[in-house]
Amino acid sequence: MTAIEVFRKAAKDGCMLARPRKDTPGEYDCKDFFSGSKRGWVAVDSFTASAVVSVSDQLNETNRAKFHSLSLLRMVDVTWKLVRK
Repeated sequence: MTAIEVFRKAAKDGCMLARPRKDTPGEYDCKDFFSGSKRGWVAVDSFTASAVVSVSDQLNETNRAKFHSLSLLRMVDVTWKLVRK
C-alpha cells in the first residue's frame, strides 16, 4: 500500500503502524497500533492522517502526483508546512 493509502486508512480506522517494504520502494506495510511489537514501525495517528489526506485532496493534479511520490515522513513534514501558512 502506498503512503497516501496508509494515511487514508489511519484517518478512517484510527492509529496505525507503518513501515517501508523491504523489496518494494514506495510501498508500506500497515498494521493495527495495538498489535504486537512496535520496533521498526512508525506510528500514524488519526489527526495527522486526516491533515495529510485533506492537504492531498486540496492539491491540483500535478502537485498531488508529486506529493504522493514522497515518503511517509516527508509527506507529514510538507503537510505541516502547508497547514502553517
